[in-house]
Amino acid sequence: MADFFDSEEVVKGYDSKIAYRILSYLKPHKTLIAITAVALVLSTIGELFVPLLQQRIIDDAIVVRFHTVKHHAAEEGAAYLSDESRAALALFKAHPRAMEAGDFHFIPLDRNTRVSAGIERELRERGILDGGTWYAFRFAPDSRAAELTASRPDIFRAGEGAAGILTSDLNTLPIADIAAVRADDICVCYTPGTDAPWNPVPGVFVYVCPGVGD
Repeated sequence: MADFFDSEEVVKGYDSKIAYRILSYLKPHKTLIAITAVALVLSTIGELFVPLLQQRIIDDAIVVRFHTVKHHAAEEGAAYLSDESRAALALFKAHPRAMEAGDFHFIPLDRNTRVSAGIERELRERGILDGGTWYAFRFAPDSRAAELTASRPDIFRAGEGAAGILTSDLNTLPIADIAAVRADDICVCYTPGTDAPWNPVPGVFVYVCPGVGD
C-alpha cells in the first residue's frame, strides 16, 4: 500500500536562468519596486522610533526625577568620599541640564546619571544627597512660574531662572499653578489639519514642547 502512490522529487536547486527570467518581469515596474523598498525602510525606522519617543515622554515629562545635591555639603564632604562617589559628583556637576536653586543642585535622573545603590547611600549618609523627592524647573522672569516662586518662598527653593519644590508640596497647588510650574513638560502632538505652529512634513505627526515658562 505504501508503494501505491509514486513519489517524485519536485524540489529543484537554484537555477540562475529562472531567476533572471523572473527578474525580467519586474523591469517594467522598477520605479514602483524602488518606492516600495524606500517605504519599507521608512516604515521600519518609524516602528523603531515610537518606543524611543515613548521613553523620552515618560522619562522627560511624565515621570521626571532628580538627584538633589546640597552644594555646601558636597564641598565640605568631598574629601571624605570614596573615589566612586567623587566621580559621581563630578558627573552630576557636568550634566548639561543641571539646575541650581539656592544651595541645591538638581540633576535630572537619566541613564547618564544613574549611580549604584552604594554610592547613593554614601552620599545620603554624608548629607550631600537630599532624601526628598523634588521637582526642578526653569522659568522666564516674566512668567507665571516666576510669580509663584516669588510669592511662595516657603515651599520653593529659588535661584536665578530655576527653582525646586518637593513633589508633595507641588501636588497641593491648584491645577493651574501646577501646569505653570510644569510648562516645560507639557508636550502636545499636533496632527495635520489643526492649528499647529509648524509642520515641516504634511501628513506627519509633529511633536512639540512649549518653551520654558510659556
